[in-house]
Amino acid sequence: MNSLSSAPFIRILPAFCIGIVCSFYNAVNYSFALFIFLTGILGILIFFSKHKPNYSYRCYTGISLQFIFFILGFGLTEIKDERHSLKHFSNIENSNYFIARIEDTPKGHNGKLRVSATLLSLIKNNIISSVKGKSYFYFKNDSNANFLESGDQIIFKGLPSLIQPPLNPGQFDFKYRSSIHRIYHQINLSKNQWIKLPIGKKTDLKSIAVKLRNTFLSSYKKAGLQGQEYAVLSALVLGYDDEIDNETMKAFSASGTLHVLSVSGMHVGIIFTALSAMLVFLNRNKYTRLLRLFILLGALWFYALLTGLSPSVIRSAMMFSFILIGKSLNRSSNIYNSLALSALFIFILFDPLMLLEVGLQLSFLAVAGIAFLYPKIYQILFIKNLLLEKVWKLIAVSIAAQAATFALSIYYFHQFPNYFIPANLIIIPISTIAIFAGILLLLINPFPSICIKAGVIIKQLIYFLNASAVFIQDLPGSVWEGVSISMINLLNIYIILFALVYFFETKSIKMMYLFLISCCTLLFSFAFQNYIRFKEKDLIVFSNTFSLSFQLNNGFNTFLFYHSSDSIQSFRNSSNYCISKGLNLADRKFINLDSIPENETINNVFFLGKYILIENYLILDLTKQIKSDFITEKVLVNLTYVNKYTFKYLLNKKINTEELVIRNTNDIDFTKSEFKNISSKIYSLSNGSRIIKL
Repeated sequence: MNSLSSAPFIRILPAFCIGIVCSFYNAVNYSFALFIFLTGILGILIFFSKHKPNYSYRCYTGISLQFIFFILGFGLTEIKDERHSLKHFSNIENSNYFIARIEDTPKGHNGKLRVSATLLSLIKNNIISSVKGKSYFYFKNDSNANFLESGDQIIFKGLPSLIQPPLNPGQFDFKYRSSIHRIYHQINLSKNQWIKLPIGKKTDLKSIAVKLRNTFLSSYKKAGLQGQEYAVLSALVLGYDDEIDNETMKAFSASGTLHVLSVSGMHVGIIFTALSAMLVFLNRNKYTRLLRLFILLGALWFYALLTGLSPSVIRSAMMFSFILIGKSLNRSSNIYNSLALSALFIFILFDPLMLLEVGLQLSFLAVAGIAFLYPKIYQILFIKNLLLEKVWKLIAVSIAAQAATFALSIYYFHQFPNYFIPANLIIIPISTIAIFAGILLLLINPFPSICIKAGVIIKQLIYFLNASAVFIQDLPGSVWEGVSISMINLLNIYIILFALVYFFETKSIKMMYLFLISCCTLLFSFAFQNYIRFKEKDLIVFSNTFSLSFQLNNGFNTFLFYHSSDSIQSFRNSSNYCISKGLNLADRKFINLDSIPENETINNVFFLGKYILIENYLILDLTKQIKSDFITEKVLVNLTYVNKYTFKYLLNKKINTEELVIRNTNDIDFTKSEFKNISSKIYSLSNGSRIIKL
């Protein structure tokens, strides 16, 4: 506990972060926020208005400060939101043309090129006015878009529209992901809708860094690196991971070493250590030490800029900067205080919504976990052998980092790498060597013959690195998949971990009580979720398939109905939903609607011709011809899936329908007399999938 008492920024960071979250999710209105702020200010003024403040009431001052920092987090997030400005392009109607600045290089996405851009100007009635806001631009079958670079300006016709939420449950939420980066709109542009402006690029530090990174990337290609060897080395050294394919990403993820492919604290630490060793000769006097400080700080931040200013790199560079400055002032720094202070600087200087970046959360947790758990884990064993002692250090670091991040990883990615210890023992040393080799390759680039020979060796090194990840992935039981936990369970797991560690350290009975209560709460939560899941019955109609595809969940029994033409997409939709709900993928039953048996029962599902009867629920296969012989007034139809033709047929037959789910209500004119007496509850599938609770 003493380590936390010397970390004042740890005390204010939670309130600041809660303010950010409340702003992002619109959980607090402005009136309530103003009331909290005034309450905090009033509490501080009352405490310090006395000549001799009563420090027995200082807890109220602490609460007042929490209120103030909550509002600071809330207010800063709101201020950064450009949608509140009247100049935001979404508040403009009947526009003619916009001018936008490209912010990154185009990336391939679903057969299109995607790039983010900032809108600068509006041209309306030959009048140019400034606007604000960012948007994604999509170019399809447009070779000219390949030549766009960061800093280019284009003029285009059209108004970006809002990014739509995912159509299927459990699907990747691109709208949420984009909103974290303050991008809420997108637009598709054809060849004749945009033109690149002949305007000189604005030269700034970022554009220089991007140009330099592209030069370095071309150096790797000149050295003979290509394919996934080039892609992985570019990611390891320069943070450029656009060319890594899904198979390689999946292999590193399954081995628990995906962090080596995204430049983070490990990479910054390696660069920092190497530079510190190279500049050790500057530790002679205070002037040379000051020069060394400026060189290290400049190198750290230029490397962060070179690698794209990802949240994890910013955090690492910020933390190392504080450590360097603290040492130059002969002050020892508290690692937790440095972490909290670097987080506050990131949120204030860049964007508070970086808090919601998964990479930043995992990066902070990993560093905090290593600082908190590593010394305790390392002390468990005492090893005299120098080599084995180094191996044990690496194992202890891996366990500490994994213990701190495993719950959050499961919450976001629904999987856990079972072989993370051997994977880190193999891949971390190789990747460290590869980082130094990649930097060396850049230094010897002016010497082509040497560079090509070194490229051959480095290519084999990266090939072995990739092969090691694939080998670990292919081991039986390498990944625990399909596991899902709620936010409450996530918090419970971290409370359990915190209480357990502090109990062994302090032998506090309060920590044991906290540990036992949290364990009971976690077990009860899992049991309650399983009970709810057992009682649930729902039917999901998936939206991104050409033919009918749906899934029935009846307790722990799951049935996926699909057509052969959409089998891959149907399986993907079903897997996403099952993982998000914590359903076991192995327990699914697959039923191909193209080859269902006639008048037979499979897995408690009765097939009546081309109709499917599940308990009291009748589902029509919309892709087949209607056969009146199989629909009789004796069948109680609680839930029927119809199009406009079957809907009219059911009305004529006067079938008892409590609920109707119609593929597209736009096909039916409900103003007609034949539809006026409809008493059924109607759902429309025209806007995507729907989950119908049965």
